[in-house]
Amino acid sequence: MTGYRLIKQIGKGGTGVVYLAWHERLRKYVVLKEIMLGTTDPDFLRHEADVLKNLHHTYLPQVYDFFSSEGKTYMVEDYIEGRSLEDIISTGMPVPENRVVIWLKQLCQVLSYLHGRNPVILHSDIKPGNIMITPEGNVCLIDFNIAMRGTNAGLVRGFTRGYSSPEQAELTRRLAARMDTGGIKLTPASDIYSLAATFYTVLTFNMPPEEGVKVRLASAQNNPYSRELRIVLDKAMDPHPSKRYKSASEMENALDHLDRLSPLYQTYRRLRIAVTAAGIVLMAAGGLMVYGGRIAALENRFNQTISGIEHHYAENGASKELNDEIETFLSDDSFRGLLSGRGITKAQMLGMEAECFFNEGTAEGYENAASYYRQAMEMLRTEDPDSLQIRKFAGNAARSLVMCGRKEEGLALLSDYPDAEEKTMISMQILFAEGDYEELLKMAASADIASLSVDNRLAAADMAAKAAAMTGDHGKETAWREQAVKFSNDDYTKRQLMYACLNATVADKAYYSRAEEAYKSIAEPTEEDSIYYGIILYGIEKYSRSLDLLNSITPESKVLLCRRNLYLALDYAELNDYSHAKRCTKEASGLFDAMTEQEKAQIDAGMLEAAKKNFGMGEE
Repeated sequence: MTGYRLIKQIGKGGTGVVYLAWHERLRKYVVLKEIMLGTTDPDFLRHEADVLKNLHHTYLPQVYDFFSSEGKTYMVEDYIEGRSLEDIISTGMPVPENRVVIWLKQLCQVLSYLHGRNPVILHSDIKPGNIMITPEGNVCLIDFNIAMRGTNAGLVRGFTRGYSSPEQAELTRRLAARMDTGGIKLTPASDIYSLAATFYTVLTFNMPPEEGVKVRLASAQNNPYSRELRIVLDKAMDPHPSKRYKSASEMENALDHLDRLSPLYQTYRRLRIAVTAAGIVLMAAGGLMVYGGRIAALENRFNQTISGIEHHYAENGASKELNDEIETFLSDDSFRGLLSGRGITKAQMLGMEAECFFNEGTAEGYENAASYYRQAMEMLRTEDPDSLQIRKFAGNAARSLVMCGRKEEGLALLSDYPDAEEKTMISMQILFAEGDYEELLKMAASADIASLSVDNRLAAADMAAKAAAMTGDHGKETAWREQAVKFSNDDYTKRQLMYACLNATVADKAYYSRAEEAYKSIAEPTEEDSIYYGIILYGIEKYSRSLDLLNSITPESKVLLCRRNLYLALDYAELNDYSHAKRCTKEASGLFDAMTEQEKAQIDAGMLEAAKKNFGMGEE
């Protein structure tokens, strides 16, 4: 396969195998999809792939190529970094409403683009697993089905129960049974249904209802999202295509004007029409409108406050500032009446507060987190006993109790909500907190880490790597960091792998080569990364290169500058330039003496003393 270097398999399904690959010419990672041809004409598929290559949109992956090699057919497209919406849903944490609306509008924009092509292009398989959320927080619609340009070809392959529209489900059944399709044709309304069905799961954590069942999200009593947003999804998921939005742009317009769907707006509109028709302007009507205006203003301020909190959480995570915002909101007397009927909203706020306390990392913070998670859990159990978040809050409360030393209480709480994944994670956390690293490593080795949610995979691999480091088994530490890189390809995870490899070089210098690979895979190396690369070059005996690199860096941090000078001294000594070696050692020693004890702990004091002795500075 000339021009591509396969990295690893990242998916497999009915349409073929999906690989992460390195594109030699473009010098970037790409996705390589092996396409199962079946009975489809390869020339027709090539034509369809050429159509996809001509699609250019911010929220679509770019298709680069379509080729055959060794009897197999492949399509090449952008590798999209980030997390799938399916992974995000699996965490059990709600997505803030403002973020849901942004993602829906972005997807409406990309569907408008596709449906506006001539002929129309249908995606035909919109579902949580086919929507990526990039590190910047935007969507990317992936996994197009080939041959979906206004035709019925390939429908069996693209059908996903629950997310496909009723007409697509029926058409798929008929095609599979070789029955007459009865004139059933897919239209843009089918993609609109699938889009809404996907976000039905985002809002409820449940699969969409069976095909043909009319969705009534707007009448749900215990859903924390606005009734206006739920009205939009109800319309988009109507079993009858003619009753859905006529286009994705019409749906986007509805999302742009959610306020017009509020009961107050509708009441005001009906009142205005009635008053105009009758030609009567009464004081009572005026009074009603003033009162309605006050209520509308209060509700608008209430919703804006919630949106502001959700936006803060989405952008900055759980912080002390967010905690203060939530406390102010929950203690606002003017909101008491609105809050009394929205127990789920209050539970979500308490859950965010609990996360803020947990992130403090103190015994008091963990105590408060446990208390708030329990309150949120009990409130949800009353308001929505089937909510999957009850288990999530229970697991987080148990974690918090363990972290503040109340292990038995935490385990007892968790036993009421038997979630295997939560039990695995909390058990590992308990073992780590108690310093039982060997037992933790045994548990990690026997657990099916790959089956956990994305966040938990990384957390489990991270704990196992730290446990291995605490036992002094840096080879095992490196192996777990290698696992983490498979789960997340970001720079932080690669950097941790580089550190682990360097730790392992104490026992086996062969790890220097792996450390170099890890460094070179970091997309945006920091100044500290480059200093570590200089150390790696020293370790593989490339002294001149190490010298040139380290001399090109002048960090402001005393710790980094001391470490740099120490390895410069070693490089100079290997190159027989002892005067420079002595000068660099002296500078490193001066920096070390001026450090705090905490800073000194980050420097290999034994190596520094050895350098001073070797270069005749023992008495200086």
